[in-house]
Amino acid sequence: MQLETQRLILREYTMEDFDALYEIMSDPETMRHYPAPFDEARTRRWIGWNLDNYKKYGWGLWAVVLKESGHFIGDCGITLQNIDGELLPEIGYHINKKYWRRGFAKEAARAVRDWVFENTNYDAIYSYMKYTNVASYSTAIANGMKKVKEYPDSKNEISYAYAISRSEWNSLLKFRRAKNEDTEEIVQLYKNAVAKMNEQNIPQWDDVYPDRSILEGDIKKNQMFVGTKNGKIAVCFVLNEECDKEYKKAKWICPDARFCILHRLCVNPKLQNQGIAGKTMKHIEEFCRTQKYDSIRLDCFTQNPYSRRLYDKCGYTVTGHADWRKGRFELREKNLWNYFRIHTADIAYITQQPRGIFTAVGKLVDAKMLSEEETVAYWKNREYFEKILPVPPFYKDGNPDHATTWFKYSPQGQGIWQQMDFYRAMCKKYGLKLYRSQAYEAPGEIIYEDDFQIAVKLTDNDLKNPQ
Repeated sequence: MQLETQRLILREYTMEDFDALYEIMSDPETMRHYPAPFDEARTRRWIGWNLDNYKKYGWGLWAVVLKESGHFIGDCGITLQNIDGELLPEIGYHINKKYWRRGFAKEAARAVRDWVFENTNYDAIYSYMKYTNVASYSTAIANGMKKVKEYPDSKNEISYAYAISRSEWNSLLKFRRAKNEDTEEIVQLYKNAVAKMNEQNIPQWDDVYPDRSILEGDIKKNQMFVGTKNGKIAVCFVLNEECDKEYKKAKWICPDARFCILHRLCVNPKLQNQGIAGKTMKHIEEFCRTQKYDSIRLDCFTQNPYSRRLYDKCGYTVTGHADWRKGRFELREKNLWNYFRIHTADIAYITQQPRGIFTAVGKLVDAKMLSEEETVAYWKNREYFEKILPVPPFYKDGNPDHATTWFKYSPQGQGIWQQMDFYRAMCKKYGLKLYRSQAYEAPGEIIYEDDFQIAVKLTDNDLKNPQ
């Protein structure tokens, strides 16, 4: 049995997974909501228990591996658990802490939720956890579950139980790529949308655009996505990297970013005013983050007040205009990340994290690798940045929390990076490859913050998105 998501593969356990699982289950931080971390024997029993479940039920907790690398990062699946005296189907998940805050638990649990309702007769699925386990119940909520119980538990002191019923699951907006068999329903949906726009005096679309050939091409190229609700298509949209030459006129927020372009977002007119467009935009942004895009770009008809209001609410900034057959369109963009860090591959002694660009160039100076002229320029640049960029106070104490700093994707934070030409030039000249790590949520506990940056205790040291 195997499930696939955008980034993950869920497969059956084997005993060869022991070492990777033991790293997770023996870790005190990961297991702080359990009575105690697992020892080797209990970890082996955990795998054996799931192997028995596969034979008995056809399901259990499955190993979660990264699709890109095949690396084991945890488990997720369905088991029968005693929840306040009842034996109920429960979705459980454990993710290696190196991969926290990337949405992997939510992505895996969502796939399991859908599989259970599609392949079993259960009318409801549960997740339960210790009342202190905020991350666990946040994942349950994100996957459509609601809190249904709070009860005393000898293991957890107090346990929370969350659940989603089959009828609630049916009414959820579920996204997938469009299929050939969706063609007629999609074409009709767009025709209905054009008719609705005409009633509202919004001359954005017509018989010429988007016509059947365009929509069939979107489906054939695997670029059309649909959101379904109660088995019917509620919304369609297209994602790719294709854009008209008019896009070159915009003053993009992230000019050097890897961007995705959103086209032809269309909500079924019969289902409008139900929040579907907003939920779809949230899904699109989450999806694009998993695909390592930095920003989303789109165009918005100036005579469509509904689209403009949606994109304003979702945080898409007008960066320019384009004039096409139907009139003027706004060119908009949204950066998908909140924090970024520019660093090298070598690990700093104090933080045990990749060394930031300021420190990396400072090390070149300490090693007397820069020329006399470059050294003078270094001290001049350092003095300048120390005046405009606040220095977190913990550095004076030797950084006892081993904190790292991340720039904010704010005008101030991006402004600092844009002024660091000297540092980039030194790294390039002396062979220091730079990487950009990005985070949507704070990558650890924030212990300092100003308009330019945050400092966090914990970060993961994956090197992503080489510059």
